[in-house]
Amino acid sequence: MKKLVFLGAMVLIVGGVALASSITVPFFNDMGATSFPPPTSGDAASFIAIKNNTNQPIVCWVEYSNDSGVDMTPTNNTFLLPAMSGLGFRPAAVNDVQEGAGAAVPDMDLTKGGGAKWGGAVISWEGTDPTAVQGRLMQVRSNATDSAMYTLPAGR
Repeated sequence: MKKLVFLGAMVLIVGGVALASSITVPFFNDMGATSFPPPTSGDAASFIAIKNNTNQPIVCWVEYSNDSGVDMTPTNNTFLLPAMSGLGFRPAAVNDVQEGAGAAVPDMDLTKGGGAKWGGAVISWEGTDPTAVQGRLMQVRSNATDSAMYTLPAGR
């Protein structure tokens, strides 16, 4: 009987919990200029791109931290990722021309953590399908000396 009561309680607890999937941006540096074409300062500009692989819109939320682990998540950190579409955004720099629809993704809160424009991000969405959203990080130096692109790993 105790086992049945315990099992019933677990079903109620687990049934009331919304599960989520995520992808992680381990580190980015978004110190680059927001003008286009950028000046040759040598700072890196980061562009995160994500794609919804489902035929339904997905509500996502983003959490940011600087390289010391200080939370730099803005108060409003949710955005809508339309069905079967993608968007790109800069995590710490605002530029509607470069970001397009991605400008709707909330940026790091630069009033926290000393205003650092570098750190990491976790992009999450409701559901347990880790393939529903995929992404990549591209970093480009404005003096064109180097650039790199990475597929984003599944998160927590």
